[in-house]
Amino acid sequence: MKIGIREYLHIIPMKRDFFLSHCGFNLPELFMAIVILGTIVIVIIGMFIGGIVGMKKSSNLIIATNTIQSTLDQYSQDVLYDFDNTQYGNNKCYKIAGEEVLDTMKSMEKWVSFKETGTDYTNRIKKVTVTLYWYEKSAEGASVKKKMSFINYVNNYLQPSEATPVP
Repeated sequence: MKIGIREYLHIIPMKRDFFLSHCGFNLPELFMAIVILGTIVIVIIGMFIGGIVGMKKSSNLIIATNTIQSTLDQYSQDVLYDFDNTQYGNNKCYKIAGEEVLDTMKSMEKWVSFKETGTDYTNRIKKVTVTLYWYEKSAEGASVKKKMSFINYVNNYLQPSEATPVP
């Protein structure tokens, strides 16, 4: 059973018709279009998710900054107007808040500490430090402990000096 060249040449186009299309897409072109479109959609969705995670992290930083700043202002004013109070003594540290939800951020704990420098009665400075710890989601989805601290120095300029009598 010999096949002639003329018969063989007629069989080859029949096998290749599956991959050739004269009036639309053929199957390999359709598969390539689906792969390219799928890749583009996955990349765009990844960018949206990254943007949402970045917005949440920046929101947490803003909330933490505002919380620490307001707490620091409060304690700085307290120290300024009652400088010699033993509660604000040297190397004192207090946990002022436990686990709570601040706006949309879950904070772990908030601390305030005091440290006094200077020996002269009229030139003492107290360092007030407020520290906030909170949880934040990492890129892998696990919770990561974050920390932020603000420091303020308070001078005892409102205290009367020993040289001036108090009325």
